[in-house]
Formats: sequence, structure tokens, C-alpha cells
Amino acid sequence: MSAADPSTAPTPVAKPAPDGPLLAMLVAGGYGLWTLLPNSNGWMVGWPWVALWQGAVMLPLVWLLWQGWYQPQGRLGLSKGWTVGFLGAIAVCGLSTLTATFPHAARWQLIPTLGTLAAAVALQGWLRTPSPGGQRRWRQLAYMQGGLAITVAAISLGLWIPQTYWLEQQHLADLAARGIQRTFSFDLLEVRNWYPLGHQNYVAGYLVLNLPLLAGLAGISRGRWRGLWLGGGLLALLDLYTTGSRAGTLGLLGSGIVAAVLTAACRPWPWHRWLVGLGGLVGLSGLALGLNARLVRSLPALLRGNSGGGELAYRWITTITGWRMGLAHPWTGLGPGSVPFAYQGYRPPWAGREAELIHQLHNTPIQLWAELGLGGIGLGFGAIALLLALAWGWLQGIRQAGIPLAQGDRTPPPLLVGGLWAGLAGYGLVSVTDYQLDNIAISGSLVVFLTLLWQIRHPSSPGPGLTTLPQGAEPAEPLDRSPGDTVTCDTAAIPAVPPAPRWRRRLVLGGMGVLAAMVLWLIPVHRAWSLSSDGFVALSKGDIGRFQDRLSRAQALVPQDPYYPYQLGWNLGELSRQGDRDAAEAEALRRAAIVAFNTANALLPQWEFGHSNLGWLRGQRDPQAAVADFAAALQLVPAKPGLAFGLALHLLQAQQPDLALPWLGLEALRHPAFLTSALWQQPGFRDLYPAVQTQVLAQWSAWLNQTAIEPSWANHIHRVRGSLHWWRGDWAAAAADWQAIQYRPGLALLTLAATGTVAPQDLPPGNPVALTIQAWLDPDQRSPLLTQAWAAAPMAASSFAEALIPPQVLTVLGDGMAQADSFLDWLQTQVPSLSERNTRLGFGVLIRHIDGPPPVDYGVQLKNLATTTILQELFPSPTFLPALDDALGSLQAAAISALPPP
Repeated sequence: MSAADPSTAPTPVAKPAPDGPLLAMLVAGGYGLWTLLPNSNGWMVGWPWVALWQGAVMLPLVWLLWQGWYQPQGRLGLSKGWTVGFLGAIAVCGLSTLTATFPHAARWQLIPTLGTLAAAVALQGWLRTPSPGGQRRWRQLAYMQGGLAITVAAISLGLWIPQTYWLEQQHLADLAARGIQRTFSFDLLEVRNWYPLGHQNYVAGYLVLNLPLLAGLAGISRGRWRGLWLGGGLLALLDLYTTGSRAGTLGLLGSGIVAAVLTAACRPWPWHRWLVGLGGLVGLSGLALGLNARLVRSLPALLRGNSGGGELAYRWITTITGWRMGLAHPWTGLGPGSVPFAYQGYRPPWAGREAELIHQLHNTPIQLWAELGLGGIGLGFGAIALLLALAWGWLQGIRQAGIPLAQGDRTPPPLLVGGLWAGLAGYGLVSVTDYQLDNIAISGSLVVFLTLLWQIRHPSSPGPGLTTLPQGAEPAEPLDRSPGDTVTCDTAAIPAVPPAPRWRRRLVLGGMGVLAAMVLWLIPVHRAWSLSSDGFVALSKGDIGRFQDRLSRAQALVPQDPYYPYQLGWNLGELSRQGDRDAAEAEALRRAAIVAFNTANALLPQWEFGHSNLGWLRGQRDPQAAVADFAAALQLVPAKPGLAFGLALHLLQAQQPDLALPWLGLEALRHPAFLTSALWQQPGFRDLYPAVQTQVLAQWSAWLNQTAIEPSWANHIHRVRGSLHWWRGDWAAAAADWQAIQYRPGLALLTLAATGTVAPQDLPPGNPVALTIQAWLDPDQRSPLLTQAWAAAPMAASSFAEALIPPQVLTVLGDGMAQADSFLDWLQTQVPSLSERNTRLGFGVLIRHIDGPPPVDYGVQLKNLATTTILQELFPSPTFLPALDDALGSLQAAAISALPPP
């Protein structure tokens, strides 16, 4: 037979093609950078960091296209179920983006979503490519992820200890020197460890996900490597404790339970070992619960089904809001990234002052339902079903083949796989209390975990230096090889692989077209970002013309982004209100600001910020137009301080006092300290004060006379009605209200008014009202007592930055007491007024731009310095009291219906 005979010619075999090592390193570098960069979740929406972030999320798409073009057939294949899942995710997200309520936000969010999906496929393709070294690539990936987790914990503690812990200890020492004894507590939001991911919940979620991985790596390693993983795990445990996260503690306990179940399913042990293991698990659970005081206090309320206000109420409100969003758009949802923009339009009115604005819904299933509709729910359940099927198949294989598996080093060992399952289960519990998939560190960790788990059914291909074990053979070396161990063997064992099919290259060309479209869409987006950043620099230097030009050009480049008209409108409006400007210039700025606000409100109609501040601007020339703006703002956030007053003020300017009176009453009913403002001493309001007081007292009495009234609401009414009676000098009426609820600080005030003194046993210890009374009675100790009262007040207890009274405030309050004839005279005539404007601190984070200054509301609130600080509990404005806000809702609806048409 001749050599030219085709029957004897060798079949051409494709050589393993490059898998893009440079791209792989760039993807890994981007992942590492945005995991370790301090406050990465903030810098990702600030110029110029946003360009690096965008590159990091798009690189996996480039890597996958590279692999699709060069890799041989079979290297990128997924099983049928997972292929359907990935294609389904692309279809659901794409359709939701096409029908999104806020298209710009949806397209922006779609890019990292596609990047994450691409990373999952490209990474498993990389794992199935022969490695030039002597190690399995799954080992390299697992070691990289474990090392990154340890680095995160080290950086987190390294930043938190000097920048938070020691500063708080110094602050506590300052308080102690002033006679105020406090202990370090994670109840204070500011002391929880948010480094480096930007929020303590992100850090806790990341650690819960990766701690079981570290345990699994310790289990399969030996020598110094085992010591590294164990030490890193302990460091991560300490870091998790410093986050003060309740969900993190529950997630870690869930991981432990799943690990115990997997152990039981994989290896039957004698009953006495199980008793020891169960006792250890119970003990560790009790220790974890005991160390998290916030969780211990929350459990009774959770078991009773009572949110009790605070963070539990916050999550309940966001869950209800997300549910309402999904119901309004059940098929495709609002669109990716739409939640913070649409939130106020769906927030229930009974939410009061709790959860007014959010970045995410604090519940992953609800977030998927709100943004993706039924498709998002289907994706969630589908992913769970695929993971459970994979776990079940793995457990069956373990029980049939025993430990170690017959495939030896080709798949991750059972201890490591168990750690992966435990980490996913623990994070699943965390995901019910938070949505974190938009964070690269966490979504990247999930991709790594899923890729490693994929190897238990689809082992990585052997590379040079590794031998393919025959089916059923045991490996010649231990399964717990460490990173430095290598094996040499004949590289001829590498199996031949067919080349990539042509259809896949056509698909890659289509993907390149999609990628090019993304880049073309992003070019004006980033150009606008750069222009706005330059505009804000010009604004800081007083160059108004350049600022206006840069923001206007940015708005023209990206007309669907409301950030630029909001910042343009607010800053021009703020400049127009400065008294040192020429009248014509100020009017031109005001008109330009109104145009910009109208543009922003058209893009984002469900944000109260734009409506209320537009009302203040328009009200300078057209009070009736401002009334419509404030009415729109009140329908979005009815309990916000100052909104009802702003509407009433412009009705008064429009010569409609009869319509204004109910709104003044609504402001006082929701925020009783409004009745103590010096505003009522000004012309135009002095004559209305008695009528407002009468209206408020009548409404409180009407509510109390209802046959069924919640105890917490009745308690609130008795307290504030008693305080108003006391403020008016009606001691008998005040006594009736305060005795009904045994309000000791109030009864002490009545005793002080009647006798001029109060017995020490009648003053509740540590109460800010009682401490203020003591300061009145004891001039020699007035300064330290006022300092203690300030630190004990609710506004100071919520933030260590406010716990120490400013020296000038201490002096003013003390001097006023020395000049007053009575305690009430001091409050009404000697305490100065505090002019405040509400700062929108979370504005940039919510609208996904942090370059510009945080806006400050135009409306000024005139407050009594004492009744809104040290005596705040006399006239409280409850953050969360649904019964009150439900009742106010009907009153507000009636008042709105009485307004003239705009």
C-alpha cells in the first residue's frame, strides 16, 4: 500500500491552542483589584475608577470570545442543563433590559451581568485546558481564591483596627472623662467593619462564602500549607466578628450545619462520634450567638413576628416594596438596576421615616423578582435545582466509590467540595437578608465556587507532567498534595482533541459584534463622566460658566441619565439663592435650574428630591406651581420633615390660609417638635398658632377615642399630647396624659413646675430629660450634666460623631439657664433656634455617581435647639409607627383633594 493511500494517512489532530494567558491574568488582576481596593463599591462609580471597573467586568467577555475562537472542540462545552441555564439568564436579562422602565440603568447593569456569566464559562474552559505545569488547574484556582480571602481579612482588620476601633476607644475615653460611661458596641453602625468592600454586609457575605473554603483547603493540605489555611481561617473568623453582622453569624451557622450533613452522608461514623460532633456544633453555635449581641436581641422579635422598628423594620419595608414592584411588572420586572430609581414610587405609606431611600432591597429573591419579574424567579429556582442535582450526584458517587474517589486528583477532593457546598449554603442564608451580586468580590467568588464544583462532574484535562489514571486506579501519591508538589510523567498521555467547529467561530463573530456595540454605547457614557468631573472641579474654583457648560454637554451626551440634570439644577439653584449675587444673574441661574430639574424629574419621576427642591425654586415666583411640586413629593415620602410645611407656606403666599391650616397640622402631627419652633413667633404664623394647636389636640383626642387603638400608638399620643399641654402651661391636662402612661420624666417636669424642685428618686437615672432637670437644679454641675444629657439623647446614641456636645452649644444652653425664670421659660425664651437644611448624603451612591457634591435641600427648618436634641423624647417623631402613618395617610389624601388643580 502506497504512502499516498488516504486510508493509511495519519488523521490531523489539532494541537492545544493558547487559552489566552495574558487575558487570564488581566481578568484575575481586575478581580483582585476590585476585591482588595478599599471602598471598592464606592470607587466603582467615581471617575476615573469607573473606567477601570468597566474594563474589569468586560474582560471576561473578551477572554471567552478568545477561547471560543482558538480553543479546540469540547473545551468550552457545558452540560445541557447548565447550557440552558446560561442561555436562559442571558435571555431573561436581555428581555428585561429591552422593556426596562429606566433603560440607561438597565443597560449599564447588563454589562457586568454578561461579564459575570462569561467569566463562569471562560473559567471552566480554562480549567479544562491542559496545564503546562505539574498541577491541576483546579488547585491553582482554589489556592488563589483562598489566598485572596485571607488577604481580604488581613487588609480588613489592618484598616479597621487603627481607623475605627482605636478611634472609638479614644472617643469612649473622652466620654468617660466627662462622666459618661459607655462600652464598645456593634449596635453603632459606624464601628462595624466595612473594609475593604465598602459595607459591613458585603464583608460579612464575602467571609461567610469563603470561610468554609479555607476549612476545606486546610483539610486537604499538609505541613505549612495547612497552617496557612488554618491561620487564615481564624483571621477571617475574627474579621467576621468585627462586622457585627447578624446575617453573617446565621450564615456561618448554616454552613456548619450543611458541613455536618455532608459529612454524615459521605462517611458513616459510630454514634458516640456523632454525639461529640453534635455537642461541638451546638457549643459553637451558642458561642457564635453569644458573641453577636445584636442577633440575640433580634431573635425574640423575629420569633414573635414583630419587626420592632430599626433594621428589621427596614428590611420588612424593602421586601414589601420589592414585592409591589414585581406585581406591577410581573413578566419582565422593572429592569436591571432599576430598584433605587423606582423605589419611592412603590414604598408603602405606612413605612413612615424608615427606609426612605435604598440602594438595594436587602433580599436577593425579592430583588430578582422586582428587576427581572417571573424570569428572575425562574432563574433563581433553576440555579438551586441544578446545584441540588449536582450535589445529589456527587453524594451518590461518594457513597458508591468511597473516599478517595477513583478519579483521584482529577477532581477536587471531597473535603474541599464539602467546603464549597457549605460556603454556598451559608451565603444562601445571607442572600435572603441582602442583595450583593453587584459586588465584584462576591459575584467573582460565586463564579469560582461554581467553576470548582463543575469539576466534580467534568474533571479537568490532564496537562504535561500529569498522568491520566485508568478508571478505578488509585493515585500513587497522597491526594493532599500542596501547591509546591509536582509530578513528572510522559506527556504523550495527553489525549488528542478535535479542532473548534466553524459554527462556533460564527457565534464568536456575533459575540464580537455585541461587544463592539457595548463599547460604542459606553464611549459617550464615559466621555460624559469625564466632562462632569471636570465641571465639578471648575465649580469648586468658582468657574460657574465652565461648570454649566460641562454638565450641559454631559447631559446632551447621555440624555437618559438623570444625574447630570439633577446636579446641574441643584447647583445652579443653590448659586441663585446666595444673597451676594446680582438680581438678574440670580434669576437667570434660577430659571436654568428649574429647566434642569424639570428634565431630571421627567427622567426620574419617583424621587421626592427633585419635586421638593423644584418646589422651593418655583415658589419664589409662582407659589401655586410650588404647591403641586410639594404635593407630588408628599405622595412619595409623606412623613419627610418639612414637606407639609413647605406646601403650607406656599399656600399662605398664594393667599389661601384656609387650605394651609390642615397642612400645618399634618406637619405638627407627624413631627410634634414643630410646635416648639420659633417660627410661631414670626408675623403671619403667630396668629395661626392657636388654631394649629387646637387642631392637633383635637385630632389626638379623636384617635385616642377610637375603640381599638394599638398600645404603642396610644402611648405615643399620650406622651406628645401631655408635652403640648405642658408647653401651653396646662399642668392638669399634662398630668392626666403622663400619668396614663406613667411617664416619669414628664411627671418630674410637673413637680418641678409646681414646687421648684424634684427629689432625686423621682428622676429616672440616665434619662436625658432627667439629666437636663438636674442641670437646671444644680448650677455648679450644669456643664457635666448637660454633657451627659446630650450623650444620652437618641440622636447622639445613634452616632459616635454626635455623642459629645459642641462647646458653643454647651455654653449657650448653660448661659440660658442662668438667665431664665423657670425651666419652661428657659425653653421658650432662652434656648436659641437651630436652622437646618437636610443633606442628601446617599445621593451619589443611589444614583451611581459620586463625583459631585452631595445636594442639600433648599428648605430651611427652624428648630428649638433643646426640644430637638436633649429633650427630643418629649416631642418625638417616631421613625416607624405604622398605625400613625396609616391614620395620617387618610388626612393627607383629604387635604390633597381639597387643593386647587395645578
